[in-house]
Amino acid sequence: MIGKKLLVAVSLLAAIATNVNAENNGKSDSFSQKDATNAIDAFHKTFYNPEMKLYAISSDGKGRAAIWVQAIYWDMIMNAYKRTGDERYRL
Repeated sequence: MIGKKLLVAVSLLAAIATNVNAENNGKSDSFSQKDATNAIDAFHKTFYNPEMKLYAISSDGKGRAAIWVQAIYWDMIMNAYKRTGDERYRL
C-alpha cells in the first residue's frame, strides 16, 4: 500500500512537472507555476526526513526510499530551485 501511495505521489509530480506552463496560455488543462510549487512543497513536507537528509519511503517519515529514487527526488527539488530561484530548495 505504501508503494502505491508513493507511486501515485511521484506520478502526480511528474505529470505536473512536465505540464507546467509559465503563461498558462488560457488553457484549463495546463498546470500553473503555483500548482507545481504547491505539489513539490507538499511532496517535500510529506516525505523528506531532515534527520536522514533523505526522502522516506512512506509518509510517516520512517525508512528510506531506494537509492535510485533519491536521485529522482533530488532532481525534482533541483528543478523547483531552477524554476523558482527560491533558496529553500537548496538542500
